Amino acid sequence: MNFWERKEKERKCKALGYARRSTENRQENSIDIQRKAYHVYAEKNDIEIIAEYKDAGVSGLTDDRPGFKDLMSHVRQSNMGKTKDFDYILCLEASRWSRQEPDIAAAYEAECRKHGVEVIFVSYNEDLNKEDSESDEFGDDKLMRTLMKSVDRTMSHKFCRTLSKKVFDGAKEVSEQGFRAGGAAPYGTLRLEVNEQKEPIGTMKPKQHKS
Repeated sequence: MNFWERKEKERKCKALGYARRSTENRQENSIDIQRKAYHVYAEKNDIEIIAEYKDAGVSGLTDDRPGFKDLMSHVRQSNMGKTKDFDYILCLEASRWSRQEPDIAAAYEAECRKHGVEVIFVSYNEDLNKEDSESDEFGDDKLMRTLMKSVDRTMSHKFCRTLSKKVFDGAKEVSEQGFRAGGAAPYGTLRLEVNEQKEPIGTMKPKQHKS
């Protein structure tokens, strides 16, 4: 074992953390919940988190996310020397990583792996010691995790596309009934809140929400 191999073996594993709250998710604590989950995982597996990135209220259907772009930039600029800067990216689940086409989401994971970084979704309860073990002759555990990740990617993308169509159809129906589907009221007009029977409830103030 040479000097670099010995130093690598003695080094504590390091990771980046990533969390994302989608635009349709109104839960303010979502990112904190995700961070707590991957911090618990890191502590359990003796991993040091050296940097964290997040996107609040940004759709996973695009890769034009400030936090995600900074994360990928960190990956591309690191691990260039003989000693690795970090080993993993910790994220709650595949849907928090991306809701894009499954192949596109997987391509970003593959790029990270190309730079020597493994993306771990902690909601699958992966155990690093178990994953590195060769005791499973056919790799059934690893295969199951891979299948779960693929299904999660596909369902996440389908959910967003379905939700988008439902929102559009709902707004279209409301407009056809003669009501405003959303957004600020035009200049010189006020918003009138109505109940399910279309009976007036009261005039809404600027920036006031129904719920």
